[in-house]
Amino acid sequence: MKYLGTNEAMPAKVGSYKGYRYFIIPSLFGALNGYAELPKSWKNGDEDELTVHGGVTFKGYVKRNY
Repeated sequence: MKYLGTNEAMPAKVGSYKGYRYFIIPSLFGALNGYAELPKSWKNGDEDELTVHGGVTFKGYVKRNY
């Protein structure tokens, strides 16, 4: 597993939940960060309505190395 920063690390887990693909990626400090792919049909700001622990703290694209 590479630890080159969150956007370049290999996921610890990739899966699907309720039709949404998710990724669990370790940070440089060993914390696990979760990411979910949202449908392209979602409008800007709709992700604020999601209920997630700690809130939505990242919006953008994660480079895939796998």
